[in-house]
Amino acid sequence: MGPGSITQVIGEQALIAVVEVDDAPSAAELARCLRDTGVSAVEITLRSPRALAALEAAAAVDGIVVGAGTVLSTKDVRRCQEVGAEFLVSPVFEESVALLSRSLDMFFAPGAATPTEVHRALEAGFSEVKVFPAEPLGGLALVRSLAAVFPSARFMPTGGIDQQSAAEYLAHPSVIAVGGSWIAPPSLIRSADWSSIEQRAREATTALSQGESR
Repeated sequence: MGPGSITQVIGEQALIAVVEVDDAPSAAELARCLRDTGVSAVEITLRSPRALAALEAAAAVDGIVVGAGTVLSTKDVRRCQEVGAEFLVSPVFEESVALLSRSLDMFFAPGAATPTEVHRALEAGFSEVKVFPAEPLGGLALVRSLAAVFPSARFMPTGGIDQQSAAEYLAHPSVIAVGGSWIAPPSLIRSADWSSIEQRAREATTALSQGESR
């Protein structure tokens, strides 16, 4: 069995920076930037041609937990483990991916956005699920509705979330973590605007640590 909770992997800070980065040097610099401004975890999505190289470079940086997002196949699982990913996240529930992740002792959050998908994940033994794209699908109202039907489920919303809505999600007891792409959007990464990313990260971690989240 893999880790039972995302908090066992990333610690108690419930914010995961979700990023798309396409080269190793930028990924390493980004990981250091986020670490130094208080972000404890980053999810690098497998949406670019060199995402695995970026993931490997970020994973080599001490002091920050690095995971992979958009994990869609068992091949993705094995490659991400090989380059040092510490957790895996998917927008869908693919049983073969989920079970392989478990057998490799890696935390995996399957995607679930409907009652049927949440039920399937719970039946397979995965109580922590990703809700994506959270805001377009209904935002906190959707999470509240799912939580009412499935009180044992814990949710990790991602997609369209900003600092204010992150705090609102985290105030709900069923939400264990949120993923935020507003901290380090692709445009700032491509332009190497580390100072702007640092400012966004500091603002986010400060706001959530001051109790605006829970």
